[in-house]
Amino acid sequence: MKLQSELFESELLSVAKVKEGKKVACGSGDGAINIFNWGEWGNMSDRFPGHPMSIDCMVPITDDVICTGSMDGFIRSGLSTEFE
Repeated sequence: MKLQSELFESELLSVAKVKEGKKVACGSGDGAINIFNWGEWGNMSDRFPGHPMSIDCMVPITDDVICTGSMDGFIRSGLSTEFE
């Protein structure tokens, strides 16, 4: 292993590349999406809370749209335009 992220309070359960591979979105056990810049794994560049339960799966539909699956049984979609 060459690099490792900082320790987070909640586990990272899902991952998707967005923004032409320049960003990585990770779904966490506490219901937030953590955003990393590609190659800068030390700490996240942004964080978006909002799911009431863990984000167990994540699929990029386009470079700007992500669908997430949560333990609450809902599938959600969102624009990744905030991930600039």
